Amino acid sequence: METNTQEQSAKEITTIALYGDTKQFYAPSGYSYTIQEQNGDHDALLSNVGSSMAGDNYDNFVASIVIKTDFTTHGKLTIKEAGNLPSLDFAFIILQSRLHSLGDEIKFTFEWEAGKPIQYVDNLQQYLPDYKAHSDDELANLFMKNKLACPMYPERDKQVIEFTTLQQNKFRFSICTRNMEKKLLELAQEDLTINTKLSIRNLEQLQKDGEWIKVQSFKFIKAKEMRVIRGYLEKFDPNFNAVSEITNPKDNQKHTISFLELPDFFFPAEI
Repeated sequence: METNTQEQSAKEITTIALYGDTKQFYAPSGYSYTIQEQNGDHDALLSNVGSSMAGDNYDNFVASIVIKTDFTTHGKLTIKEAGNLPSLDFAFIILQSRLHSLGDEIKFTFEWEAGKPIQYVDNLQQYLPDYKAHSDDELANLFMKNKLACPMYPERDKQVIEFTTLQQNKFRFSICTRNMEKKLLELAQEDLTINTKLSIRNLEQLQKDGEWIKVQSFKFIKAKEMRVIRGYLEKFDPNFNAVSEITNPKDNQKHTISFLELPDFFFPAEI
């Protein structure tokens, strides 16, 4: 018994030496992730000019900080596998890393009037629910109160959502991944339409011969059925923008700011 305790203590000391303090949490998909403390090498990954041009710096970062997960069968996360993460999980990991390594407060300024910056402070914790600690009803109430909090996937064990419309047509789409998200960002603004989200998620329709075919054109799907398809997308693959909403103290005007665009997010000047 004493030998086992000593071995466990030695293992914990080795883990701390390698990774610093670690943190385990459950992401919106229900998968478990354990992350290490951010260090100087991670700062280099995030700030690498070459990889940041394509957004690969975030993939490299996530793959390097996740030291244990049940998302993969081997318990680790390669850069390629980081690209296959559900997009909500990907964002959740990044925010959890910032909270774990640098604290929950985000400080920033915003100029409602030129030359007159106003200081703001936001708390990351309110956007990152502990999904395992609450019942579904409690989580629903939490999301009602804070619509900017990171939602969870209703079908947490599914990567593909299949459904039948009132017209008895069967469709399916893939839950958005980090790679799909990057493809969306690569598209020119003038090429984006209301249907782009469906195309990125590989919307497919079941044919009479039993074969699934990707929807290349939407002209044969009536508007009422398109509305149902988009409804399934919004319900089963919810969006999370990772933003802070601020208010102008003079007129109560609202404005949202992306956390990832704030200098204080990854590299705060003071803690």
